[in-house]
Amino acid sequence: MATVVTANPVVMATPNAQSENKLYSKEFKIVGAMQIMLGTLSITTWIYALVFAVSGPVFDNFAYISAGVWCGIFFLIAGILATVSSVKPNKCKVVAGMVMAIFAAIFAATMFGIETAGAALTSGPLSSVYGYYGYYSTYYSCTPYYQSSYYKSGTYIPYCSSPLRSSTYISSVYIPSKYLSCPSRYSYIYRSNTGITTLHGFMAFFAFAELVVAIVHSVYCCKFSQTSNM
Repeated sequence: MATVVTANPVVMATPNAQSENKLYSKEFKIVGAMQIMLGTLSITTWIYALVFAVSGPVFDNFAYISAGVWCGIFFLIAGILATVSSVKPNKCKVVAGMVMAIFAAIFAATMFGIETAGAALTSGPLSSVYGYYGYYSTYYSCTPYYQSSYYKSGTYIPYCSSPLRSSTYISSVYIPSKYLSCPSRYSYIYRSNTGITTLHGFMAFFAFAELVVAIVHSVYCCKFSQTSNM
């Protein structure tokens, strides 16, 4: 008697490609939008700070360091890569985003230190200066003062009216004191460091926020890499 063996069909379950492509897609989109926003705000605020430093009477060395622009560029690149990773994430996109997120975190910490120092060192009370703005907004300062009297030595006084008399050498001449005033176009200009200090404070806040967001971005990249390798 023949034995009939029936084999049950084996159904291989394939992972849902759609669910894999959407893994952490929403999270990448959120951190990408935040990093793009923080990078744009950092660059824009630095432009305002540079305008203050160039056109105003307050000289600011920290604006010329330009931390807002060269750090903000890394914020933008990391945000763009995070946004790209949100559309069908794959390992290549996520690894590139993780590398730039780490760089963005390093530059954010650097920018935070620079701008915190800028906000602390440029803060101060109101002050006034006697001066005026000339052509092309060039600032000229003037300080009225008394010039003290002094003796000017080694002076020759020529006698041109009579050829028979030679020039006379005077060992010293007394120069009396006098008041040296500023021209009439000068006036008191009140200045304050409040504006530039506020801008440095904003940039320090943007840098700290970017530091947090960049760390979160890199964490999601690591989680995606671990999940995709399982």
